[in-house]
Amino acid sequence: MLFRFFSVTVIFLTFFTFAFLPARAESIIDFSSADIEYGQYLASECTSCHLLSGKESKIPNIVGLEAETFVVVLRAYRDKHLSHEAMQNIASRLGDEEMISLAIYFESLRDEEKANKEETY
Repeated sequence: MLFRFFSVTVIFLTFFTFAFLPARAESIIDFSSADIEYGQYLASECTSCHLLSGKESKIPNIVGLEAETFVVVLRAYRDKHLSHEAMQNIASRLGDEEMISLAIYFESLRDEEKANKEETY
């Protein structure tokens, strides 16, 4: 149930962001200050709940999530547009630089996950 809510929320926020704001995500979120190593360093707090393996659980998978979506959702938690007390607390402690670095790091894991799946075939 929680996963369904999160999935619908992510889809809605992604649609809202790209339907009503400027067409290019780069004009909405500036990823020029992203630091993937910093994102990896910060990720330990995320991975204490969200599985780094990318396997589904009751807690949504964030491995490989598009960076734009990741930042939009974290900002929604930070600004209390999404209700989840733990995520609101975590997001409220993150600045844009931290969010962007985390987003780039978790998005980069998509390529790693894809490569690992290809090796198993």
